[in-house]
Amino acid sequence: MSRNRKLPELNLWLIIRPRTPSRSSVWGVSSSRGDAARHIREAVRALSSFIVVRMVTDDKSVPRPFTIVFRAEDTPAAPPIFVVLREWSDSVRRRIGRP
Repeated sequence: MSRNRKLPELNLWLIIRPRTPSRSSVWGVSSSRGDAARHIREAVRALSSFIVVRMVTDDKSVPRPFTIVFRAEDTPAAPPIFVVLREWSDSVRRRIGRP
């Protein structure tokens, strides 16, 4: 299926995990697991018509040999200060009844 004779096939697997509760609260209301998976699949498929998307939740499900080229940190990064301030100001507005 490849356009290149030297690379007959390239399998890409997405290994996904749910966000930690502290990290997901930064982004507000999250979509359901099914919706999130669909959005990820659509975004990756949009890169090329040759991409077949397979999603798993554990790297043990991926056939060997494989290489992990990117691994997200398990510890969430602190949100930018503007996000914290915006959430704080939104909560204050809700408490005093202003839109």
